[in-house]
Amino acid sequence: MKRFYVKQAHLNTFRHLATEEYIQDHLPAKSEVMYLWRSKRALVLGKNQIPWLECRVNEFLASGGTLARRLSGGGTVYHDQRNLNYSFIGHQGVYDDDLPAHFILQGLEHFGIHGNIGERKILEIDGKKISGTAFCMRRRKVIHHGTLLIDTDLVELQKYLHPSIQLMESPAVASVPSPVINICEHNPDVNTENLSAVLYEKWGGDAFPLDESAIDKLEEKYRSDAWRWGMTPKFKLKLHKEKDYTITFRKGAVKSVECDGEDCPDSLMIGASFDEMTKLYPELWIDWTADD
Repeated sequence: MKRFYVKQAHLNTFRHLATEEYIQDHLPAKSEVMYLWRSKRALVLGKNQIPWLECRVNEFLASGGTLARRLSGGGTVYHDQRNLNYSFIGHQGVYDDDLPAHFILQGLEHFGIHGNIGERKILEIDGKKISGTAFCMRRRKVIHHGTLLIDTDLVELQKYLHPSIQLMESPAVASVPSPVINICEHNPDVNTENLSAVLYEKWGGDAFPLDESAIDKLEEKYRSDAWRWGMTPKFKLKLHKEKDYTITFRKGAVKSVECDGEDCPDSLMIGASFDEMTKLYPELWIDWTADD
């Protein structure tokens, strides 16, 4: 199996996600790629998730953070410059989906840190998660990626990875929370730079050729409202005013409204975005002030 690697110094979440997709689409036969990267503060949704169900998204955006949606399923994750994101990309049927976990754990052994593989292939130290994983299979090629908590701001992670709303129903995939810990708590000498260096040395291989202009176009997709908000699955909320409303959202906007159990096709709500609705009806939000 021919091995390639990708190294990118920038902190642009959207471009990193675009690069993953580019590699997956252009991976030669009998080859596999490792890509390690970091980004600025970001909340990264799984492809089929509802932003407001997963995180306190409006607060996070107001604080200067970025909301992104990746190509794979799985749960929402928090990124900052002190965690290390890894992507392993290979061919379905040949690719070993145990490879990333074992490879990362071997890298940690270099620093005297002993981890293990838990349920859903998460990486753990002493029963606490240091990395979840997610998969994307397209055109018989797989992206297997995760986020390693090296010295991540866990206060911010725990603050923002809370739901903003309570749903009636939705087919969306909800995140599964787990207790977490930073790797540096087991060895303060570990950081994103020296762990990356160890992993790249162990991996070997050649640099994977990238077409930056093609990645530019993919980055536009990941930045777009059509991808970040428009890919939101259908969901329903209840609104109690002078009457009881059941509001169905599709692609992040009101699709239909029922009032006291009857359709309201002429409702002024129809077509309104979720943000517009919450400005008009702030009671749609969960009140977290008691926990802050």
